Amino acid sequence: MGIQNNLRKFIFIATFGILGSVAMIVLANTPIGKEFYADAWLNIGIPIFALTAYLLLVVKTWEKINNQQKLLWSLLLVAMTFFAVYETSDNWQYLPWGRASAFKTSDSFLVSMNKGDYEGATQYMKPCVREKVGTGVLRDENQTKPISWQFTDYKREYSSVSTIGTAKLVDGSEVRIEFQMSWNGFKWEIFSVIFGEPYKDAIIQFSWGC
Repeated sequence: MGIQNNLRKFIFIATFGILGSVAMIVLANTPIGKEFYADAWLNIGIPIFALTAYLLLVVKTWEKINNQQKLLWSLLLVAMTFFAVYETSDNWQYLPWGRASAFKTSDSFLVSMNKGDYEGATQYMKPCVREKVGTGVLRDENQTKPISWQFTDYKREYSSVSTIGTAKLVDGSEVRIEFQMSWNGFKWEIFSVIFGEPYKDAIIQFSWGC
């Protein structure tokens, strides 16, 4: 009778835990969840929590297991540590400081353009994009030089982010601006720039998926 009761409790707790985990994952990946970085926090938090729980289990039972079990447990510990580190590095850029870094990269690009430092602006692009685009597409100062700007939106895709806003140009016109960038070497690199409405009246528009 006692075994049956314990089995029922285990099944109940396991079912509750699985359903709860699925619900959290679903909610975290909704637009609202992503707005609060819930998916990134969850992707990082689950392996770290599992690693912490496993470490406590290892410490508690280490003296009670034989050498073969210790070897297996150590290998599992290495695997879990690797997974936790991987998930942290893979989701780091989607946390709040990653968003701030994306806006900073976009802002730095525009500051360089404002100063007429087009070579400096291209340094914020992906190297392959910089090679293909060069500085020529940015150099029409009578039309494309920004004098002020403001970012109003931020979007996340699977492996890239976009910063969106408006800029006032040297000729007095105001245009929509959008930068798309990917994470590489712990920094954002721009691979797409749009000044104006895409595929309509864009003054600058290029995108390379290299």
